[in-house]
Amino acid sequence: MHTVIVSRGRFPGYDGPARRVKYLGAGLAGNGCDVALVVSYPPNPVPCGPEFETAYGYRYMHTMTSRMTDSTGILRKLYYKIRGTLNVYSSVGTIHAAKRVDAMLICGVGFVELLVAWCTARRFGIVLAVDKNDVNYRLKSQSRVGVYGLLSGINIALSDLLMTSCVDVIFTVNRHLHDLYSGRTAARVRYIIPSFVDRRELDSPEHSEDIDALFDHFDGFRFLSVVTTPPHSYGFVPFAEALGLLKSRYRFRLYLLCSKDKETLRRVHQLLTAHGLQLLTTVLTEIAPEVVQSVYAGADIILNAQQEPAIAEGGFPGKTAEILASRRPVVSTLFSDVHKYYVDGVNCLVVNYDDLNSYLTAITALCDSADLRERIGREGRKTALGAFEYIAGTGPLKDDLAQAVNDSRAVRERRYRHEPRLH
Repeated sequence: MHTVIVSRGRFPGYDGPARRVKYLGAGLAGNGCDVALVVSYPPNPVPCGPEFETAYGYRYMHTMTSRMTDSTGILRKLYYKIRGTLNVYSSVGTIHAAKRVDAMLICGVGFVELLVAWCTARRFGIVLAVDKNDVNYRLKSQSRVGVYGLLSGINIALSDLLMTSCVDVIFTVNRHLHDLYSGRTAARVRYIIPSFVDRRELDSPEHSEDIDALFDHFDGFRFLSVVTTPPHSYGFVPFAEALGLLKSRYRFRLYLLCSKDKETLRRVHQLLTAHGLQLLTTVLTEIAPEVVQSVYAGADIILNAQQEPAIAEGGFPGKTAEILASRRPVVSTLFSDVHKYYVDGVNCLVVNYDDLNSYLTAITALCDSADLRERIGREGRKTALGAFEYIAGTGPLKDDLAQAVNDSRAVRERRYRHEPRLH
């Protein structure tokens, strides 16, 4: 089966979505598919090139990019967005002409991209699938300000409408989305694992010196957490409050994998200042995707920040697999579908978002017991390798795409047999 994966490729800073795209393609290739990756617009495209192709078994790869500037102006951004999208689907046509494409998987769905993808799929008789991992349009509009918030909401609403009426297969990353779309569309709706790991990236020594430097060669407790864009960043509040109360008891430093979004950085600075943590914190905004796993492994304790509940309904924290695979203990709430993978006292310590004492108890227990840290980290690695290995995890994805392709061919053959013929 020949499959094209189309991705927006706009993943600055911590590159979780790009890693998901990488493993979706690599997993399909590992399950015997021919895979081409087509990226719309940078600045930081999905990792690709000869080394990537060799390492992950892509049979061939085609990348088309176009400029997407950070300049102000809605019309200018819209122009580059449309131009980039049209270039991408022109590339799909080029690939199809060289070697017939059976299925097209869209990652990062916007209305313009989905509309052009649907037209392209109709033109070439390609099965159209969507990897759905996004929030509802009301929340999307609330996470941005002014006109951009309004346009974001409209974009999500329109793409949702088009997706439920025109797409052949919808892959969802949590059960809430699966149940939601199962009741709204005739398309095949399937749940696939939301996060992936690669055994070859674990315990890699090649980045060890750089990672130690990233942590300032600090020899106390290294706490690590991820803080993304608003309104997600609210989930770090209880951790900041707990660490502020513990700073006189333990020698530690806090490291934040943080979005470069100005509003996020402003909120984080206010939060750290309020709890006296500003001098005990290093904010990391430029982490290459290929070293993220090593960064997690360089920490002593990982603090998994709670997502806003409505955000959690629309997605799944892609960092879950990487955190568990790091062999480091994690403190986390049970949001979205993470309860399927986190087991309190076994591979993590579970805390309640509105209970500060649970945060203090969990962090104190880990700081006071090296054996507990080692045991929980070891069990987390077992969970990650058992649940999130990328080739095994994408096997159902390949099977569902193949079934959709076979069904599409059967429909076309029946239609051809019943068409009147000219004599």
